[in-house]
Amino acid sequence: MERIAQCHCGHLRAITSGEPDSVYVCHCKACQRRTGAIIHNGSRWLKSQVRIEGEHKIYARKGDSGFEIRFHFCPNCGSSVFWEGDRSPTTWASRSAASPTRVFPAPTSSGYEESMHPWLELPPDTAHFPQSRSYRRGWRKRADTPLTPQLNLKLICSFATSLRVREQRLPTLATSRCCEGPLR
Repeated sequence: MERIAQCHCGHLRAITSGEPDSVYVCHCKACQRRTGAIIHNGSRWLKSQVRIEGEHKIYARKGDSGFEIRFHFCPNCGSSVFWEGDRSPTTWASRSAASPTRVFPAPTSSGYEESMHPWLELPPDTAHFPQSRSYRRGWRKRADTPLTPQLNLKLICSFATSLRVREQRLPTLATSRCCEGPLR
């Protein structure tokens, strides 16, 4: 299936083929500022699945991971359409909402839920993370942070804590204990 993410004026397009590697939502303050919305919904694709059409400019910044991320936007209307980063150099991500395709897969993960609006509901099978969605990349918060047994334990506890975000869905976990205390 081919999907097209495009800017507001239609001059910049990211044309994808096949299915995305992942579909996610992000509630971080940076995404809220960038999109002007309470939530960012995006999809990640292998670069070999994406064709870019149109002129674009780049805004780069350091992500919470310590890696640089580059946002590609239309110089005419200013809409951000796709981005890439040093953390995952083989992939590009795009705004799912920029695609005119009415049927887009539901998100499989939700990051930075510590900034999530409390009234927002997500599909029941969504993985919840209080901060980064980096579980697939080894849980490293910063590029220069070595993985030690202590950090691994902390990251496992962070994952366990993230599971309690929807306490009503996981009532037994809410009474469990973690290395950093109760999961409340």
